[in-house]
Amino acid sequence: MGLINEKVCYTYEDLTIKPCVVSNINHRIECNPYDEKDMLPLFTAPMDTVVDEDNVNLFEMNKINAILPRIEQYPIDVRVKYATGGKWAAFSLDEFIHYFCTPVIPMFKGYPMRALIDVANGHMQRLFDAAKKAKSIWGNNLILMGGNIANEETYELYAESGFDYVRIGIGGGCFVGNTNITLSDNTKKYIKDVQVGDKVKTINGNYDVVGKKEEKTNTLVKINDSVTCTPNHKFLVINKDDIEKVNENNIGEYSYYVEAKKLDKNKQLLVKML
Repeated sequence: MGLINEKVCYTYEDLTIKPCVVSNINHRIECNPYDEKDMLPLFTAPMDTVVDEDNVNLFEMNKINAILPRIEQYPIDVRVKYATGGKWAAFSLDEFIHYFCTPVIPMFKGYPMRALIDVANGHMQRLFDAAKKAKSIWGNNLILMGGNIANEETYELYAESGFDYVRIGIGGGCFVGNTNITLSDNTKKYIKDVQVGDKVKTINGNYDVVGKKEEKTNTLVKINDSVTCTPNHKFLVINKDDIEKVNENNIGEYSYYVEAKKLDKNKQLLVKML
């Protein structure tokens, strides 16, 4: 909710394909929806509940691009191998900057690398800077996807920064009504009491104006007897076995997002210390 500002924002329900006024296509057999790899412009969600190494070939047989998710089963070396092999793989922003924004690492193997910068909030300046840097190095040898975004002006920035594909819509997941929200004056308010026009603190520490409110009912899960949310709300975690290895410089290599319903005792939640 804190990512919504006063400008008009869009979701899938607001978008449609508008045909041109006059077309030079005479018959539908002239339309070719396939790309240079003979694939449809369809992509799997980068989630372990959708795609894994066992069913990648099944998606590709049906001309659907499978994106290897950014989860513990697929460490960075596995995903880099996929991306440099001409297949799609997801990366955190820090991972992408480390591996794709340097000409030192020899990754290009004769066909375009395919990378998704997998973040929940696609409105960060670091994304644009990273895309421009990577494209200046690899050019058309890197096919890049980013998002998620929900503002038409941000789409223009993505195009200018060199992104080839853009994901539309902010990621799902909800909190219950009695979750505390911090306002711009540092006071707290239950999320159910937040009003349109309130200025609330976002995950990045910025303050955004609430443009609209939505209320949903769903099955709920409780985490550590403190946070209650919907099962599909994602949390940033690391594996507890990696705690001693992680520091501020390499946290992007070890952290990944997991849905609340998949949290277990082997995962450590990451929270920002005040």
